[in-house]
Amino acid sequence: MRYLQLVNHDDAKMYRHVAFATAFTSYRKNEAAVIARFAEFQARIGMLHSLAKAGPPLNKVQDKLRNLYDCSIREVLEFKNAIRHQFGPGCPYCGENCTTPDIDHYLPRISYAEYSLYSWNLVPSCTQCNRIFSSSVAKGADFLYPFGDKFLKQRVLAVQFQWIGQAEFTINLKGRSNLGPAERTRIDHHISMLRLSERFANYAISEILSFRRLALKSGDLVNYLGLEAARHISVRGPNSWPSLLCDALASNQAMIAWLTRQAEASENP
Repeated sequence: MRYLQLVNHDDAKMYRHVAFATAFTSYRKNEAAVIARFAEFQARIGMLHSLAKAGPPLNKVQDKLRNLYDCSIREVLEFKNAIRHQFGPGCPYCGENCTTPDIDHYLPRISYAEYSLYSWNLVPSCTQCNRIFSSSVAKGADFLYPFGDKFLKQRVLAVQFQWIGQAEFTINLKGRSNLGPAERTRIDHHISMLRLSERFANYAISEILSFRRLALKSGDLVNYLGLEAARHISVRGPNSWPSLLCDALASNQAMIAWLTRQAEASENP
């Protein structure tokens, strides 16, 4: 159920920020400026790193806008709950299952207070990714943006097995070599900062052990893995972790041979 893909953002659940007017009467005086910033965000999707910080008049109400996210009025709580359950169980940053997601500010609210409760800036993410983002100075443009990076509709990740002995190997996750240099740089940075290669390897090892048990029973492991990859792509997209692993195993003769030997050894101890 793990995936990394472009998610369809449904803004219909956004409450038009009724909470602003409810919480702060001063918001009404700055509503036009906030709405203009929302429009600027939309216009710069794909290059959010170039979005300058807000100036007058919003710099006078930055603290109020920033702290609005933490207030407990009903409209804010309902709004956050809608965001949290909008995209299904997977974290769009790493692809891991996440049934009770945190809400990450893609552009940090410490610097962009006007986006504190802006739906396009709120990403329901797993706790591990949220903690890494919160502690990262490079947060923002260097990471993939799941609401706007349209290249995520295609396969952008690749799995590499590297043998270090007859029965030992490492697993690395990286950006595909056929991507443009800018996209490849962003993807590799995203993988590095979120430690996705290590996290994927931990997932893959347990899955490979299950494939080892199927190596003899399936009769044709390569065909079985290909069918499994296609099934996972149809359900979770081209960058789902199961589809990446199945395709990588099916196309690696050394791994297929190793799985077969392991299966034979377990049948004839």
